[in-house]
Amino acid sequence: MGDAVLAFWNAPLDQPDHRERALDAGLALIERVRREDAAFTADGHRSIEIGVAIETGICSVGNFGSERRFDYTAIGSPVNRAARLESTTKKLGIPLVLGPGFAAAASMPVVQAGAFELQGFKGEVPVFTVPEMQAAQQGMSREVESQRGEKSGAPAMVVGSPPSVQMAPLDLTPRTRSIR
Repeated sequence: MGDAVLAFWNAPLDQPDHRERALDAGLALIERVRREDAAFTADGHRSIEIGVAIETGICSVGNFGSERRFDYTAIGSPVNRAARLESTTKKLGIPLVLGPGFAAAASMPVVQAGAFELQGFKGEVPVFTVPEMQAAQQGMSREVESQRGEKSGAPAMVVGSPPSVQMAPLDLTPRTRSIR
């Protein structure tokens, strides 16, 4: 997976709100990096950029590896798709993208931001985001377009129901334990 972080919810215990938890965590991560980046660039360092991809689906979850080293992790198509989707954040200029599995089951509004061919998947895979991310991206695009004198825009499709989830404080307390 390279220089990435894999986080997952709904395992080992059922969490009916796992999509909302994942989205809240992704949005909180982006906001935190933006705040830290402001201080970082003020000190003369290069800007920090991240991309967050969230997907949902059926995966195999458990301890994988060998006697010498193993990890409690998730494997499966949704994990692979999320890893591939992350690269679309750069192409779209949106720091958070959502996979088609997430969009299909979303309890909050999402908009289609584009469709891309992803390595290991047949055909174009639709890529979604939350409206506020697309609005920010379109605002930046309009600014660039006005400077260039160009007009373009990705079609948007609204999926899901009106927002019913409020952002809750994240509990980022580590939940790890040693396995011997």
